[in-house]
Amino acid sequence: MPVYSHMTDHELLRLVSEGDQQSFTILFLRHWGRVFEASRRMLRSEHLAEEAVQEVFLRMWRKREGLRDVSSFDSYLFISVRNHVLNVLRRSCARMERLDMQYEGVPDDGMTVERQLQQKDLLSLLDEAVNGLPQQQRIAFRLAHQSGLGVNDIGMAMGISRNTVRNHLARALQSLRGQFRRR
Repeated sequence: MPVYSHMTDHELLRLVSEGDQQSFTILFLRHWGRVFEASRRMLRSEHLAEEAVQEVFLRMWRKREGLRDVSSFDSYLFISVRNHVLNVLRRSCARMERLDMQYEGVPDDGMTVERQLQQKDLLSLLDEAVNGLPQQQRIAFRLAHQSGLGVNDIGMAMGISRNTVRNHLARALQSLRGQFRRR
């Protein structure tokens, strides 16, 4: 019987790909803390981070046959976490949009109907302008302004540096300002 705790991640992945549950348990115990912490920082929720850990490792077990070909487990794990977090954020945004649509037309006590219509028109114009941005700028802008993530968390979620995130946000804002000045 092999001594699992002394094995490298690559050796454990090979065993996991063959269905070895004990090697999977060792990988889980070795890496769950990092997956939890990265998820918690990006999602800003311990509950959602716990769910992310479970989902990432469950998905890994389900696709274990392909783990044999993984050359960098750290990269594989980070990309899995990033993709899961982006999916959670997308679902959250979609849920918020559905709620917005559900309550559309319900007057807000503090706003006149005319003011609500103006705000709705402006939000529609902004959404149209954001959709016209290049993909990376659009994703960075939405993560920052609609999901409320910081530059570090956006960089982690997108797999890019903080400076690159800042550049995407600056270009997106410059483009949006230019579009609204022309209107």
